[in-house]
Amino acid sequence: MNYTVKQLADLSGVSTRTLRYYDEFDLLKPAFINGSGYRIYERHQVEKLKIILFYRSVGLSLKEIKMLMKNKDVDLNKLLKTHRNKLIAQRNNIDRLLQITNRMIEQDKGEIGMENKETFEVFKEQIIKENLEHYEDELKQKYPQSILDSSANHFKKMSLSDYDEMSKIEEQLIDILREATAEDRKQIYDLHRKWLSYSIPTLTNEVHRGIVDMYVQDKRFSKYYDDRAGKGATAKLKDAVFQYTM
Repeated sequence: MNYTVKQLADLSGVSTRTLRYYDEFDLLKPAFINGSGYRIYERHQVEKLKIILFYRSVGLSLKEIKMLMKNKDVDLNKLLKTHRNKLIAQRNNIDRLLQITNRMIEQDKGEIGMENKETFEVFKEQIIKENLEHYEDELKQKYPQSILDSSANHFKKMSLSDYDEMSKIEEQLIDILREATAEDRKQIYDLHRKWLSYSIPTLTNEVHRGIVDMYVQDKRFSKYYDDRAGKGATAKLKDAVFQYTM
């Protein structure tokens, strides 16, 4: 049986956007393109996708998977051992979270106290982990790994006071977006740039435009602003940034 991108997406649970990216990344090419310009996948590609999804499930990156699929000489055992160590580290992190949660429960009962710094360090690790789980493919499509690594490292070093200030700036931004007019665009741009600079210290105009463009293109991002500041808030943010970065 043959499948279009949408049919394969429905069958596998992988988004059409991801399947197209796998094609562009030369990881999973369609069997052929039909006369109407649609990607068509056959049974061989379906089986290949199953293997890709298995590798993804154990934590291999797309780059590592591509290497495995194209080079039979790659040491799979060595790769899996490396990722086993990563999984152990994740398990240890979960154990830490459980310990902190238990301590917070005890703290709520008035039994013990806990340092804010300890909680914040784990909180930062969780944010980075969740961002990679939810947005890794999209981010890697738009930005080089060096920018992503720099952003993650900068965020890891962020102090609790900086995070509090970053949160206040975001709340200001949300408040302005709710009733924003064209006259507010400069302030919207300034606030968003200042907010981003906490996690992307070398923010360029091009990267800034790319980020807000991704907000509009990806419903998961646009939902965040539209839910908090009203329908159309994400588009207002993009207009402001593009006006002052072009």
